[in-house]
Amino acid sequence: LLKLLGPVHNDDAVFIINYVMKWVENGTMSDHMKIAKIRGIVNGLVGLVNVLKGVSRRKPALQRRSTGKKKSMAKPTGPPAKGIRRSISAGALSAGNVAQTPLVQTQKKDENVVIIDALRDQTRDKCRAFVNSLKGIMNASDREGKEVMDRLTFALSMENGFFWDDAYASDALDDLSRSDIFKSVLTKLQGLVACHPDEVEPKSKEARRRLTFFVNSLFMDMPNAPSIHDMFS
Repeated sequence: LLKLLGPVHNDDAVFIINYVMKWVENGTMSDHMKIAKIRGIVNGLVGLVNVLKGVSRRKPALQRRSTGKKKSMAKPTGPPAKGIRRSISAGALSAGNVAQTPLVQTQKKDENVVIIDALRDQTRDKCRAFVNSLKGIMNASDREGKEVMDRLTFALSMENGFFWDDAYASDALDDLSRSDIFKSVLTKLQGLVACHPDEVEPKSKEARRRLTFFVNSLFMDMPNAPSIHDMFS
């Protein structure tokens, strides 16, 4: 999750994870979270994992589209505030304006480019649903639970973050597509939370027979072992 959201959301994600780990260690999860709604988080995680399977087939861009920083405003391109020298002729001014016009248009064009990325849009929708399910399970009357809810709300509203910055989100998915470790972890996570029992059941009759025999042997009644002195050598 930290690698998916990227450096912009790193502080908020670490803050939330530390709180959850603290609750687990102290055994106070039920005081800060509504455990009865845990199924909604599991469903949100399953949906996110299923969408992220497309990362393995993704072809990353050659260059990064965003730096993960806040977008700066364009600087004015007008004449100096103190005026213009008389030595500059009107012809030179017109030539300078013509030379600057394509550059300004190119900059505006780059800022307004719409990046079409279906996997990014699907991932953000599932990730947003997962975060909203986390907010819904928190106990708003608890101080620490309220702090976690505020962090989640802030992460969802950041304009330069994963949920609103198209270039930043696309770059984050490109980074995941280059990571073999992430693909391996995602495959194991999918097997734990997203696979239906029918998908993992062996198709071979002999394999099912042996597994059934082994599992039944775990619950069979076994007589008590005799003492060492009564055992045959």
